[in-house]
Amino acid sequence: MDTEITISGSNLGGITSVTIGGVTASGLVTTATNVKAIVPSGLAQGSAAVELSDGVTTYPAGDFMVTLAGISTPQLGSSTVCPGGSFSVTFQASGSYAATNSFSVELSDASGVFATTPPVIATLLNNNMTTSQTVTATMPAATPGGLNYKVRVVASNPVVQSLASAALAVSGVAIAPTTAQNLLTNENGATLTATEITPLTGGDSGCTPLPAEDPTRR
Repeated sequence: MDTEITISGSNLGGITSVTIGGVTASGLVTTATNVKAIVPSGLAQGSAAVELSDGVTTYPAGDFMVTLAGISTPQLGSSTVCPGGSFSVTFQASGSYAATNSFSVELSDASGVFATTPPVIATLLNNNMTTSQTVTATMPAATPGGLNYKVRVVASNPVVQSLASAALAVSGVAIAPTTAQNLLTNENGATLTATEITPLTGGDSGCTPLPAEDPTRR
Protein backbone atom coordinates (compact mmCIF):
# COMPACT_ATOMS: atom_id res chain seq x y z
CA MET A 1 0.00 0.00 0.00
CA ASP A 2 1.32 3.46 -0.91
CA THR A 3 1.70 5.98 1.92
CA GLU A 4 1.99 9.64 0.97
CA ILE A 5 3.72 12.25 3.09
CA THR A 6 3.46 16.02 2.81
CA ILE A 7 6.26 18.43 3.75
CA SER A 8 5.13 22.02 4.22
CA GLY A 9 7.26 25.16 4.11
CA SER A 10 8.19 27.99 1.79
CA ASN A 11 10.18 28.28 -1.44
CA LEU A 12 9.69 24.57 -2.17
CA GLY A 13 8.87 24.90 -5.87
CA GLY A 14 12.42 24.04 -6.90
CA ILE A 15 12.59 20.70 -5.09
CA THR A 16 13.39 17.91 -7.55
CA SER A 17 13.74 14.86 -5.29
CA VAL A 18 12.93 13.52 -1.84
CA THR A 19 14.74 10.74 0.00
CA ILE A 20 13.36 8.89 3.02
CA GLY A 21 15.77 6.72 4.94
CA GLY A 22 18.27 7.20 2.11
CA VAL A 23 15.87 5.84 -0.52
CA THR A 24 14.43 8.07 -3.25
CA ALA A 25 10.68 8.54 -2.91
CA SER A 26 8.34 8.34 -5.89
CA GLY A 27 5.25 10.33 -6.87
CA LEU A 28 6.86 13.72 -6.28
CA VAL A 29 4.46 16.68 -6.46
CA THR A 30 5.72 20.16 -5.55
CA THR A 31 4.25 23.60 -5.05
CA ALA A 32 5.74 26.71 -3.51
CA THR A 33 4.52 25.64 -0.06
CA ASN A 34 4.16 21.83 -0.20
CA VAL A 35 6.07 18.76 -1.31
CA LYS A 36 4.26 15.43 -1.56
CA ALA A 37 5.95 12.06 -2.08
CA ILE A 38 5.25 8.33 -1.73
CA VAL A 39 7.16 6.52 1.02
CA PRO A 40 9.44 3.86 -0.55
CA SER A 41 8.65 0.23 0.22
CA GLY A 42 11.12 -1.96 2.06
CA LEU A 43 12.17 0.58 4.70
CA ALA A 44 13.12 -0.82 8.08
CA GLN A 45 10.84 -0.06 10.99
CA GLY A 46 11.85 2.99 12.99
CA SER A 47 12.84 6.59 12.38
CA ALA A 48 13.85 7.50 8.80
CA ALA A 49 15.45 10.83 7.88
CA VAL A 50 13.62 12.89 5.22
CA GLU A 51 15.73 15.05 2.92
CA LEU A 52 14.77 17.40 0.09
CA SER A 53 17.02 18.28 -2.83
CA ASP A 54 16.90 20.89 -5.57
CA GLY A 55 19.63 19.09 -7.51
CA VAL A 56 22.37 21.17 -5.93
CA THR A 57 21.71 21.39 -2.21
CA THR A 58 20.21 18.86 0.19
CA TYR A 59 17.88 20.13 2.92
CA PRO A 60 17.00 18.07 6.01
CA ALA A 61 13.24 17.97 6.61
CA GLY A 62 12.92 16.00 9.83
CA ASP A 63 12.23 12.33 10.48
CA PHE A 64 9.45 9.99 9.39
CA MET A 65 8.45 7.09 11.65
CA VAL A 66 8.14 3.85 9.68
CA THR A 67 5.69 1.40 11.23
CA LEU A 68 5.49 -1.97 9.51
CA ALA A 69 2.15 -3.74 9.22
CA GLY A 70 1.73 -6.74 11.46
CA ILE A 71 -0.93 -8.88 13.14
CA SER A 72 -0.72 -10.34 16.63
CA THR A 73 -1.02 -14.08 17.21
CA PRO A 74 -4.77 -14.78 17.33
CA GLN A 75 -6.29 -15.76 20.67
CA LEU A 76 -9.05 -18.36 20.63
CA GLY A 77 -12.19 -18.16 22.74
CA SER A 78 -12.31 -21.95 23.04
CA SER A 79 -9.82 -24.80 22.91
CA THR A 80 -12.38 -27.30 21.58
CA VAL A 81 -15.17 -26.87 19.05
CA CYS A 82 -17.72 -29.09 17.32
CA PRO A 83 -17.91 -29.41 13.52
CA GLY A 84 -20.27 -26.63 12.46
CA GLY A 85 -19.77 -24.85 15.79
CA SER A 86 -18.62 -21.28 16.36
CA PHE A 87 -15.78 -19.79 18.40
CA SER A 88 -14.25 -16.34 18.83
CA VAL A 89 -10.90 -15.20 17.41
CA THR A 90 -9.29 -12.06 18.87
CA PHE A 91 -6.37 -10.25 17.22
CA GLN A 92 -4.84 -6.80 16.81
CA ALA A 93 -3.28 -5.34 13.68
CA SER A 94 -0.54 -2.71 13.67
CA GLY A 95 0.72 -0.39 10.96
CA SER A 96 -1.28 1.14 8.14
CA TYR A 97 -3.95 -0.57 6.04
CA ALA A 98 -6.08 0.50 3.09
CA ALA A 99 -9.75 1.29 3.69
CA THR A 100 -10.59 -1.64 1.38
CA ASN A 101 -8.48 -4.08 3.42
CA SER A 102 -10.04 -7.31 4.66
CA PHE A 103 -8.97 -9.50 7.56
CA SER A 104 -9.61 -13.22 7.01
CA VAL A 105 -9.34 -16.10 9.48
CA GLU A 106 -7.81 -19.17 7.81
CA LEU A 107 -7.96 -22.76 9.07
CA SER A 108 -5.17 -25.35 8.98
CA ASP A 109 -5.57 -29.09 8.59
CA ALA A 110 -5.72 -31.43 11.60
CA SER A 111 -1.90 -31.41 11.80
CA GLY A 112 -1.66 -27.62 12.04
CA VAL A 113 -0.41 -27.22 8.45
CA PHE A 114 -1.94 -24.52 6.24
CA ALA A 115 -2.73 -25.47 2.65
CA THR A 116 -1.77 -23.23 -0.27
CA THR A 117 -5.37 -22.01 -0.28
CA PRO A 118 -6.69 -22.79 3.21
CA PRO A 119 -10.39 -22.60 4.14
CA VAL A 120 -11.52 -19.13 5.24
CA ILE A 121 -13.80 -19.41 8.27
CA ALA A 122 -14.39 -15.71 9.05
CA THR A 123 -13.87 -12.37 7.27
CA LEU A 124 -13.97 -8.69 8.22
CA LEU A 125 -14.52 -6.69 5.02
CA ASN A 126 -13.40 -3.08 4.43
CA ASN A 127 -11.59 -2.98 7.74
CA ASN A 128 -8.37 -1.12 8.55
CA MET A 129 -8.72 -0.93 12.33
CA THR A 130 -5.61 -1.29 14.47
CA THR A 131 -7.41 -1.77 17.78
CA SER A 132 -8.15 -5.20 19.24
CA GLN A 133 -10.90 -6.95 17.29
CA THR A 134 -12.89 -10.11 17.88
CA VAL A 135 -14.55 -12.04 15.07
CA THR A 136 -16.78 -15.11 15.25
CA ALA A 137 -15.45 -18.02 13.19
CA THR A 138 -17.43 -21.11 12.18
CA MET A 139 -15.81 -24.53 11.92
CA PRO A 140 -16.90 -26.21 8.66
CA ALA A 141 -19.52 -28.87 9.33
CA ALA A 142 -17.55 -31.60 7.55
CA THR A 143 -14.32 -31.02 9.52
CA PRO A 144 -12.92 -34.36 10.81
CA GLY A 145 -12.11 -34.68 14.50
CA GLY A 146 -8.55 -33.74 15.40
CA LEU A 147 -6.39 -32.27 18.14
CA ASN A 148 -4.09 -29.80 16.38
CA TYR A 149 -6.10 -27.50 14.16
CA LYS A 150 -4.83 -23.91 14.10
CA VAL A 151 -5.98 -20.58 12.68
CA ARG A 152 -4.19 -17.50 11.44
CA VAL A 153 -5.34 -14.01 10.45
CA VAL A 154 -4.43 -12.66 7.01
CA ALA A 155 -4.77 -9.06 5.76
CA SER A 156 -5.33 -8.27 2.08
CA ASN A 157 -3.89 -4.73 1.70
CA PRO A 158 -1.07 -4.84 2.50
CA VAL A 159 -0.75 -8.62 2.43
CA VAL A 160 0.47 -9.74 5.84
CA GLN A 161 -0.36 -12.68 8.08
CA SER A 162 -0.15 -13.54 11.75
CA LEU A 163 1.58 -16.48 13.31
CA ALA A 164 -0.56 -19.58 13.89
CA SER A 165 -2.76 -19.74 16.96
CA ALA A 166 -2.58 -22.28 19.75
CA ALA A 167 -3.95 -25.72 18.93
CA LEU A 168 -7.70 -26.07 18.52
CA ALA A 169 -9.35 -29.46 18.96
CA VAL A 170 -12.34 -30.47 16.86
CA SER A 171 -14.51 -32.99 18.68
CA GLY A 172 -15.52 -35.97 16.62
CA VAL A 173 -15.43 -39.71 16.18
CA ALA A 174 -12.63 -41.63 14.47
CA ILE A 175 -13.67 -44.93 12.83
CA ALA A 176 -11.19 -47.68 11.98
CA PRO A 177 -10.48 -49.35 9.70
CA THR A 178 -11.34 -46.81 7.00
CA THR A 179 -10.70 -49.05 4.00
CA ALA A 180 -13.58 -50.80 2.23
CA GLN A 181 -14.20 -54.47 3.03
CA ASN A 182 -15.48 -56.84 0.37
CA LEU A 183 -17.24 -59.70 2.14
CA LEU A 184 -18.92 -62.89 0.99
CA THR A 185 -22.28 -64.04 2.36
CA ASN A 186 -22.01 -65.15 6.02
CA GLU A 187 -18.42 -63.90 6.19
CA ASN A 188 -17.31 -61.67 9.05
CA GLY A 189 -15.19 -58.63 8.33
CA ALA A 190 -12.79 -56.70 10.53
CA THR A 191 -14.35 -55.13 13.60
CA LEU A 192 -15.16 -51.45 13.23
CA THR A 193 -13.96 -49.35 16.14
CA ALA A 194 -15.34 -45.88 16.90
CA THR A 195 -13.17 -43.68 19.13
CA GLU A 196 -14.34 -40.32 20.42
CA ILE A 197 -11.83 -37.52 19.84
CA THR A 198 -11.57 -34.80 22.47
CA PRO A 199 -14.99 -34.86 24.16
CA LEU A 200 -16.11 -31.42 25.29
CA THR A 201 -17.31 -32.59 28.71
CA GLY A 202 -16.70 -36.00 30.25
CA GLY A 203 -17.86 -38.74 27.94
CA ASP A 204 -20.16 -36.44 25.98
CA SER A 205 -18.77 -34.83 22.86
CA GLY A 206 -21.31 -32.05 23.17
CA CYS A 207 -21.81 -32.22 19.41
CA THR A 208 -25.04 -33.01 17.62
CA PRO A 209 -25.08 -36.76 16.83
CA LEU A 210 -26.02 -38.22 13.48
CA PRO A 211 -29.62 -39.44 13.13
CA ALA A 212 -30.11 -42.99 14.39
CA GLU A 213 -30.32 -45.67 11.74
CA ASP A 214 -33.83 -46.96 11.00
CA PRO A 215 -33.64 -50.77 11.52
CA THR A 216 -36.66 -51.32 9.27
CA ARG A 217 -34.63 -50.11 6.28
CA ARG A 218 -31.91 -52.74 6.53
